[in-house]
Amino acid sequence: MMYVDFEKTCFRQVISLFNETFTASEGETEGKVVADLVEQLLSLPVDEKVICFCAKEDESILAAVLFTQLTYSDDLVGWLLSPLAVTPSRQGEGIGQQLLRHAISKLSDRHESFLVTYGDPSFYSKVGFRAVEETRLPAPYKLSMPIGWLALPLSDSEIPTSQEVPSCVAPFRNPEIW
Repeated sequence: MMYVDFEKTCFRQVISLFNETFTASEGETEGKVVADLVEQLLSLPVDEKVICFCAKEDESILAAVLFTQLTYSDDLVGWLLSPLAVTPSRQGEGIGQQLLRHAISKLSDRHESFLVTYGDPSFYSKVGFRAVEETRLPAPYKLSMPIGWLALPLSDSEIPTSQEVPSCVAPFRNPEIW
């Protein structure tokens, strides 16, 4: 298993992975919605601050995770981890956790400040994410499930705080997905 930075040559394979994974767990409609979101994210210009890491075995992409920049107006900058997919036939093998550990290490090496995600606390806590209240670190939009707002500091031991609502990349500017 290799953990690598996204390469444009894998564009269609990564989109297909998200479609397959979310169709299997959430249904065909959700699979298409997430695949379309990933296509939009991976199509953004380089300066839009999108990072993708993949888990590869031979020439197959088994997992992928995307990060996009969140900018708070008080000069606080973090990264939103979303979405993450592991091919359904390989789930439960720890591939997603290992990919996240690789990504966290790479982002930490770049001296990034912190990560946030909106997901399952029982999964993301395995790699160090902790619940954070929106009053301490707001999400871009009102959350339908606030228990899933999680943060991981990279540069210090404390989760940063802000009163400002962050801006996010255009594909995430949709209150319905929050």
